[in-house]
Formats: sequence, structure tokens, C-alpha cells
Amino acid sequence: MAVVHDYKCSVHGFFESHEPFCPHGCELEVQMVFLQPVGVKSDRTKGADRTLQNLANDFKMTDIKSAREGDHQNHALLQNKQQNNDFAVKWGNPKDIAGFNLRPVRDEPVQGLASMRNLFYEGLAASKFEALPCEGTYFQTVSFQQISPQNDVEFARWLTIKAGVAAIPVSVFNKDQKDRKHVRFCFAKTDKTLFEALERLCNL
Repeated sequence: MAVVHDYKCSVHGFFESHEPFCPHGCELEVQMVFLQPVGVKSDRTKGADRTLQNLANDFKMTDIKSAREGDHQNHALLQNKQQNNDFAVKWGNPKDIAGFNLRPVRDEPVQGLASMRNLFYEGLAASKFEALPCEGTYFQTVSFQQISPQNDVEFARWLTIKAGVAAIPVSVFNKDQKDRKHVRFCFAKTDKTLFEALERLCNL
């Protein structure tokens, strides 16, 4: 099965496709990109952002930035050049991030989209789902053939009622609406949500 990737055309912008060709038919070279999901922030991060904004307002400042040990801030003397940190969580293609094996345990925070994906993918190994290749996205596609004979739309509805876990039927994205017994889950979630979802899916 071909994997859907995110691409960017210099003329027409971002698009999803199985092949690196602009859907508008232009012959310009396109570039594969790895998009960060919008709004993936924990409650703790949102609270810290509000605190910093309140401090900025109290001292009549336009902005305050916080930095933890190992992080960096842009500075005029550094010409806004980002400093490399071998211990920072990195985003992007896992093949380009050799040596990083982020495997959190229960109640330990999950940081970065790659580690969320790894946690969810590895957790599915204890279930009857078959996890399919997943790159350049924050969705994990799975086959449910060993669980139910239903089509993917019926299965997604059943799964929401039975286990309380929302899934997206893949057939609705297919041009021919063909059912291949595939659904996909969004893994851009907190660690608590991922662990709870995995526990429910593994009990099916």
C-alpha cells in the first residue's frame, strides 16, 4: 500500500499525495515536508504561556520568552542562528534522526511527534491490529481484518461506541471508495491519552 506524504510545490503550496507530483499538473520539482500538527500543546505548556503573557503585561513588555536548560533563545549577537543540541528532541523523518530511541514509560511525558508515533506504534504490537507504514503524518493507519468483518465505516462507528476510541475510515479518502479494512488514528495526543487508548485497543 502506498503511503500518503506531505509535499510542497513552490507555486501551489502544500498538498498530500502518494506520489511527488503537483496535483495542478505543473512540472516543477516538489519537496517532501514533515508538517507539525497545529495546536499540539499540553495544559502545562498553555498555562506557562499564560503566565509569561501576564508577566509581560505587568511589566509593560511586548513579549517574554522562557528557556529551559538545553534550550536556546535567538539573540542579535548570535544573528539568530540556532545552536545544535544533541540532547534536544528532534522532529522529522526518523531515518534522519539516528541514535534517538525515545521510549517513555507510563506517567512519563511524551515529547515530540516522532516519540508519540513510536509509543503508539509499539503499543499496537500487543493488539490484533496490524500497524501499517506511517511517515510524514500524525496519523497511524492500521488494518482491522483480524478483529471484525465490518467495512471500515461501520467498524469506526462500532469502535467509538465499544471502546470509546475514535478512528477515521480510510475508504472515505479513496477515489473509488474501496474498503480495504483500514482505519487511522491520530497520535498527536498527550501521553495519558495514548496509554489509555492503547489499553482499550489491546482489550478488543
